[in-house]
Amino acid sequence: IVKMVGNIGAKQALEWLFAKPEDKSNLDILKENGFNPGDIVKMVGNGGAKQALDWLFAKPEDKSNLDILTENGFNPGDIVKMVGNNGAKQALAWLFTKPEDKSNLDILTENGFSTGDIVKMVGNDGAKQALEWLFTKQEDKSNLDILTENGFSTKNIVKMVGNKGAKQALDWLFTKPEDKSNLDILKENGFSTGDIVKMVGNDGA
Repeated sequence: IVKMVGNIGAKQALEWLFAKPEDKSNLDILKENGFNPGDIVKMVGNGGAKQALDWLFAKPEDKSNLDILTENGFNPGDIVKMVGNNGAKQALAWLFTKPEDKSNLDILTENGFSTGDIVKMVGNDGAKQALEWLFTKQEDKSNLDILTENGFSTKNIVKMVGNKGAKQALDWLFTKPEDKSNLDILKENGFSTGDIVKMVGNDGA
């Protein structure tokens, strides 16, 4: 109870938990979907909880976003990690956006990202900006394509994208101060993709 009550957005999130949109409380619905008390505490216990939980129960296609995530192989533990942070709603809304007649979730899956990979990328405060960057197109190809062509695996990309300061560090990596990107300069100086991942994959990178 302390973990759920001890944050700025607590009252709204807890009121949501006890609201009854379908003759049963949201708490009951979560429990029926396999969420245990510990899971629910993690989702409710942050400042942005209500918006993310509202999103989870929204029904854009006659089924809730929770149903869609479950159908795509996300288990309660995965969903907890994605919902339980301040920037969750924006990142999750992005995941379901359809820029090319398919959702960003579909595109990530087609590019070899597992549900675990996606959870790691979405489950942090700065996720939306970094994920938008990943799909930005320079020279008719996305940054995701460019990273892949430069030998970065999905696991490498997850490590770089899955932190709060990701977008700024990745922007820098693609900046071209001398008609070549900083990524090219690092590679010419002997840095491996693994080295670059370690440098970029932290909050202050």
